[in-house]
Amino acid sequence: MKFLTNDGKVPWAKSAIELREMKLGLVKFISTSNLVPGNLLILEKFKVYVVASADSNHEIVAAGEDGLKRHAKPDLEDGKVVEALYGLYQGSGSVKNPDLYRSPGTPALKSRALSFLLRSARAANQFPQMLQVAFDALYGEGTIPKLRAAGMSFVQWIARMASDDKINPVAPVLLSGLLKLINEGAQEGGQEAENLRAFAYEAVGLLSRRVPNLFTQDVSILLSFFKAVSTEERNVRVSVQEALVMMIDAYKDIGKDAEKQKELEAVLLDNIVKPEHQARYAAIRYNNSIFPFTYPLARYICLLAAADAKLEVRDEARRGLAFPAPPPPASTPSEEPNLLSTYRQTIPNFDATVSLISEMSKMQPTAVRLPGVRFVGGLTADSYTSALEFLRRLVVLWSDCWADVEDFTG
Repeated sequence: MKFLTNDGKVPWAKSAIELREMKLGLVKFISTSNLVPGNLLILEKFKVYVVASADSNHEIVAAGEDGLKRHAKPDLEDGKVVEALYGLYQGSGSVKNPDLYRSPGTPALKSRALSFLLRSARAANQFPQMLQVAFDALYGEGTIPKLRAAGMSFVQWIARMASDDKINPVAPVLLSGLLKLINEGAQEGGQEAENLRAFAYEAVGLLSRRVPNLFTQDVSILLSFFKAVSTEERNVRVSVQEALVMMIDAYKDIGKDAEKQKELEAVLLDNIVKPEHQARYAAIRYNNSIFPFTYPLARYICLLAAADAKLEVRDEARRGLAFPAPPPPASTPSEEPNLLSTYRQTIPNFDATVSLISEMSKMQPTAVRLPGVRFVGGLTADSYTSALEFLRRLVVLWSDCWADVEDFTG
């Protein structure tokens, strides 16, 4: 277009109507098969269609969209195509020849280019462009909500599709940017801000799966997300819950650090009685995934949720109360003591469990006691019933692991 208009110097280029006609004429020309066969100049035509589809004039947009639908598209895993799309977004940068200079795209063109970049695995592995474009879309001057949303989708795409050697070096930068967006976005209201934060939480969860060591040493991220799952806006909480679940594997060895384990235990005890069901579900998932069945405190947390009003919380709690299967029956009486001793190592100690339940029941805050809910000690009546049933099974199986005791989930 710069060539056709002599860089905008020809008189008719200053007329919006004539410029529109020129753009429409160009799109129609390259779309005419007997003038430009469909199997020729595929990439060049594709670039024109993409630019046209992001124009400010609706007729040009329609022509560009029609061209994208009707004509062959280039391979989005081709290096030249990816470079071309990044070029449409970023421009040419600083070049010595002014005739080759291209300014960065408008927000609309950037959004359109991103819609193709986030379909390309190669684009997610092209450093440093993938990082530059992601941060420009989120924080660049003149960015708009639609572009920020596309940028967040691109961050998620990078987290999914980038190879290990590409994601590992950039993960700390991506994580820092995502946490900044979450923290700053908490001050913003409106649906668009909430959607962006929701995407950011999910992107953090995806990063935790790709680069778990980035999270393992920083329990503050986990603690802040557990706080957010009950304090965030209602529409965002589901995304926080999903992010927390994705982060479980990153913290599976937290028990190796006694101080961090204590912090997590306090967070789980706090969240398992929160009014927000997303908080309770995240707490019970962490509880069952991280702590062994033998750990009495983990069984107590399951008992608190065993009669939860939400089915998904209740089912997960009951899974955490299901006893392991006994070993095959002993072939001789002399083998029974060893088999029983081995089985006891897989279930909680009865005395320790009773002592902990009694102690924790006295410590439960009265603030969480809702009107109309009956309590027995520090447990709801339903949880107290579940505790009695669990202890009954425990004492029986502690004495005889082959006893005919129905499964707790039955």
